[in-house]
Amino acid sequence: MPSLTEVRDAAIAALKSAVPEVRVDSVSGGAEAAAVLKKTLGTTTILVTALGAQNAADPRSLDFDVYGQFAALVVIYGRRDQAAREKDGLAVVERTAQALHGHTFGLVDLGPARVLSLGPLEDAELENNGAWVWAVTWGQPLTLTPPMEKPDESL
Repeated sequence: MPSLTEVRDAAIAALKSAVPEVRVDSVSGGAEAAAVLKKTLGTTTILVTALGAQNAADPRSLDFDVYGQFAALVVIYGRRDQAAREKDGLAVVERTAQALHGHTFGLVDLGPARVLSLGPLEDAELENNGAWVWAVTWGQPLTLTPPMEKPDESL
């Protein structure tokens, strides 16, 4: 089973191929993500992060099947106004969602990505700095429980 960071990094590689004219990089969550967003990253950047995971197995079982959640933050800087940033940004958001949805990124024991939401990140300071940010969030099942036909298989 791949780790959350392996899934994140595989998604980054897929986005670099799907949107080659855009800078794509990873960012940790929380304070680091907030700090990175406060500085100019270049004209257009996609920042990919692992948001977390939860056990998706039946609560009556001791299986440990993880559903990982991720986000790709599309950041646009430097357009003349918010409307221009939005026009350019939404095209990148759509391409990002299409590049992620349904893919396993060539990893085993990973279900297909399911885009969960597309939406703006509202922040007055970012807008005052000329930034426009939208998040594409997705989830993917990561299987930790060995298949029943191989119950002795190590995790």
